[in-house]
Amino acid sequence: MLFLASIIYNPSQPRRADDPENLQPEHARLEASLRETGQYIAGAGLYPVEYYARRVVREGEGFVVRDGPFAESKEAIGGFFLIDCEDVGAAVEIAKRIPVDSRSFVEVRRVGIWSGP
Repeated sequence: MLFLASIIYNPSQPRRADDPENLQPEHARLEASLRETGQYIAGAGLYPVEYYARRVVREGEGFVVRDGPFAESKEAIGGFFLIDCEDVGAAVEIAKRIPVDSRSFVEVRRVGIWSGP
């Protein structure tokens, strides 16, 4: 089963002084470990919402594109791991290993893959 472990943060909260400045090396170590076990499918860090963020909204028969950041949102996705696990319990155990700071958390969701007719 595929699971998406999203790293969620609150962009309005400043970093605390005791938070690590850059968690990317720890994320890279986790990625290497998951590759060894065959559980790593994909992953990436995302730019903060101030950079290149757009919201595409259907309005009637067309679409409206709005720039970010989005004041109505208190959370943003900072990155993700797409992992292959036997069940949600195993995915949660991997999520516990994902380094986050005090303003962040990890959300685990099963990925649904549907094929057309």
